[in-house]
Amino acid sequence: MADWGQRPKDKDRDDAIAQIEAAAARGQIVDADKVKRIQEVKSAGSVGELELITRGLAAPAAAAATPVASAPPPVSDPAPPVGPTFQPYQPPTAPPVTEPDPTPPPTVQYGEALTPSAGTAIPTATAPIIKRSGHGGKLVLLFVLIMIAGIAIPVFIGIKALVDTAGDALDDLNPGSADVFSADGIAELTEDIEKETGSTRVFSAVLYPDYAVVSAPADGSRKRYISYYWNGSLSESSKGSGVYNGLFDMRDIDAQVVTDVLAKARKLVEGSVESNYVVVSAPGPDGAAISAYASNDFSETGYLTATFDGKIVNEYPPS
Repeated sequence: MADWGQRPKDKDRDDAIAQIEAAAARGQIVDADKVKRIQEVKSAGSVGELELITRGLAAPAAAAATPVASAPPPVSDPAPPVGPTFQPYQPPTAPPVTEPDPTPPPTVQYGEALTPSAGTAIPTATAPIIKRSGHGGKLVLLFVLIMIAGIAIPVFIGIKALVDTAGDALDDLNPGSADVFSADGIAELTEDIEKETGSTRVFSAVLYPDYAVVSAPADGSRKRYISYYWNGSLSESSKGSGVYNGLFDMRDIDAQVVTDVLAKARKLVEGSVESNYVVVSAPGPDGAAISAYASNDFSETGYLTATFDGKIVNEYPPS
């Protein structure tokens, strides 16, 4: 097994990127996680860091061979087509022509125009006078207002329901985030792991600013693990088998120590720090249990190791 502190070669980085892209193609990780992991592979400063980034991304066992489909039954030759049957053309029968009646139409006599005699009054139609009361207009206005309210209120309720539904959908699409490096963030992460596994003892915990990946033993195994992704809520990410120093209790993680150690790691690199994270595992022979990494915009990575109480064990500036 390669030394975890050894600088990775170009082939090591290419293999790690290929493994991440294959896991994304299988739907094992989301696109955002794929992009972030590839960026961390490019800035990784040790073989051990590559191992942690790609842990749990191994391809699943090959599926059982697909049974060979049996040959289709023989197809008999189709019967020869039968030609269309034509009927002889029969022209339509024209309707009989009726001769017009030569008799002229009768003469119609119209009466003479009515001429009023002197002194005779011609009645003139007069439109009736309708008296309108003010109460009728008010009733019509009230009726119109009631009709408008009856239409507007359901429309408003429907729009509000649509907005609420769209908000819920956006919340589902947003992967969420958590302040992992804070005391509350670490406490919530530890609580969720305990609810899921029944214990706070795990193999490793990789802490990023807004999410974390924790590898916990599967059914008490010392090699098999289940990785959980946490960004405020916990979900199973992958399963696998590996070699670890042992288990540690997540309740031993001190948020203040993590923040202080990470700040010192950031000082190891010059320029703008683009990414930083912390790996927590069981203490090694030198007592180191925390590894803090920081990378700048030139993909230069520096890291250091420390004990659970914050004592710096080793520093590794960019080479």
